[in-house]
Amino acid sequence: MEEYDLSYATIKQGYSILFTKDILVLHKQNPDGREPSKTTYARMFENKMIVVYKHLPMLYVITHFIMWSAFLLTKSKFDITLYFNTIKSMRSRMKVAKREVMNKSGMDYLKKFTHVLLIN
Repeated sequence: MEEYDLSYATIKQGYSILFTKDILVLHKQNPDGREPSKTTYARMFENKMIVVYKHLPMLYVITHFIMWSAFLLTKSKFDITLYFNTIKSMRSRMKVAKREVMNKSGMDYLKKFTHVLLIN
């Protein structure tokens, strides 16, 4: 989720992000994976929540939590132990994460961009 974290921080500083179809980035993954897939899903959930917590208003934190909880539980075949261990780790990390919520102009920028993506 480094890209999201950097993007939100960039927008909060008043910069715009250039999106172009002319640049292609390939992200190769090892087909064998580095860890079990449900562990990967748990890390995705935790990292996404930390990024959202750091940058977005609480309504987005709550809605992301609900959706990503459903995602993790589904992908892990309802591994409740994994789910609660992930939440425990997430809470510890949130206590030290610096929360600087996006200002109105940054949120307007994100909403405008999201609207453009949905139209195209």
